Amino acid sequence: MKQLGTGLLCTGILLAALGGLEKILVFVAVTSNQSVMQMQAVLNLTPDYIWAITNITLYGGLLVALIGLLVQFAKPTTK
Repeated sequence: MKQLGTGLLCTGILLAALGGLEKILVFVAVTSNQSVMQMQAVLNLTPDYIWAITNITLYGGLLVALIGLLVQFAKPTTK
C-alpha cells in the first residue's frame, strides 16, 4: 500500500509541475508578440478551453498528490 501512495504522490507532483509549465508556456506564447504583462489581459487573449486544460492538469495533479499522501500515511487495518 505504501508503494501505491509513493507512486500517486510522484505522479501528482509531476502533473502539478506540468500544469505550471503549461501556464508559463501559455503566458510566454501570448506575450511574445505583444507587450502584455497583466494577467487579466493574458486571460482575455487565451481561449477558455486552453486555460481550462492547464487548470485541470494543475489542480488534478495537486489532488492526486494529496491522495498519495493520504494513502502513504494511512494506518493499515489488521484483521
